[in-house]
Amino acid sequence: MTLKKQKNFCIAPFSQITFSPQGAYSPCPEIGGRPWRVAGSGKTSPNIAEAWASDDFSKLRENFMSDKKDPICDRCWKNEDMGEQSLRKRLFANVPYKKGLVSYINNEEYVSGPKQINLMVGNKCNLRCRICCPKDSETWNIEGKIYSEQHGKSDYYVPDLKQQEFSKQQIEDIFLLCNNVVRIELYGGEPLIDFPTLDLLRKLIESGQSKDITLFYNTNATNKPTDIQLELWANFKSVELNLSLDDFGDRFSYQRHPAKWNNVLPFIDKLNENEYSVQFDVRIICTVSIFNIYYLVDIFTHFAQFKMPIHLNVVQDPTYYSIYNLPFSLKQTIRNHLIDAGIQDITNQADFLLEILNNTAISATNPVITGTLTVREPNLSNNEDTTYLKLFKSWTDIKDKHRKQSFSDVFPEINEHINTISM
Repeated sequence: MTLKKQKNFCIAPFSQITFSPQGAYSPCPEIGGRPWRVAGSGKTSPNIAEAWASDDFSKLRENFMSDKKDPICDRCWKNEDMGEQSLRKRLFANVPYKKGLVSYINNEEYVSGPKQINLMVGNKCNLRCRICCPKDSETWNIEGKIYSEQHGKSDYYVPDLKQQEFSKQQIEDIFLLCNNVVRIELYGGEPLIDFPTLDLLRKLIESGQSKDITLFYNTNATNKPTDIQLELWANFKSVELNLSLDDFGDRFSYQRHPAKWNNVLPFIDKLNENEYSVQFDVRIICTVSIFNIYYLVDIFTHFAQFKMPIHLNVVQDPTYYSIYNLPFSLKQTIRNHLIDAGIQDITNQADFLLEILNNTAISATNPVITGTLTVREPNLSNNEDTTYLKLFKSWTDIKDKHRKQSFSDVFPEINEHINTISM
């Protein structure tokens, strides 16, 4: 089958793979937040080459070549229905290896390996962010066990969870699949404190492949790059850093516990002070949630000093943090505030956010069932469904008590508006 002008086509399953130390895999980091595993084989930890050649990938490729909307990609379909520039569309617009990609697909060159590998490096992380969980931060599990014991079922605890990182054999397997690779993206945990992937960089340097490869890191911006990392990076075509900064000051520290905003500033200073022998690009990725949606104009204004591009990402899970699931009256209050504050003048993603705030609740991916509150699909005929907001208040109180924090003190404006909602 030859690639034509399909309306619903996505290049991801032909050009990239996302892989984790547990053997979880998918075509891209945004496939509804749900990784795949080898189906029906009994395996729980395939190597990356098996994953690339799996029936899962083959089926998705066939569906896209036939111009079918595969339901596994519901996050992109949902974003596009809401008017957002989905990852699928961003790949078409911005993928750096777009030249020659049609022939690469039509000639089935992808069979020998992807153009891009996305590595979820494990769960080693120095933070316990409010929007995170044990699979991405092992330190969450210590705190999550307390929540599980004291408050019943919790998504914040996984019994017998161990630190997860790539083995030497997995690193070798990944290296062997790099025949066509021109881009490697590293996600956490926290990739700047991951050591096994340094061996992958060394292998790519020794093989001479590194000069044609761009490295991308999604980092929490609290761990400065080491001299060893900077030395290795100098052998690659280019390096890109995404700084996960959702806010600043006390609001940042609250959301990215136990980070301190003053730890981020030296990180940015080191990036600015270093002289790079390769192209080096840095941007801010701001994940929008109930915590920071009200303050976005303030955040953009403050971040202007860093002179970096800012991209907004809307949190999907935990669902009680998602702005999709706020009661309609609260959405309207926030929407009016953002318009009055001038959000449409500071980001080209404003219309998408305002569209979310102008609609009834839309269920985010993977509803959470926890404690005594069972989360159900929001009733779209009831604009004031407060199911998720109740869960937000419940878990915020629990976490505040344990962490000795106060949502009402750190976020007084949005807290006041939340308290006007009848629950």
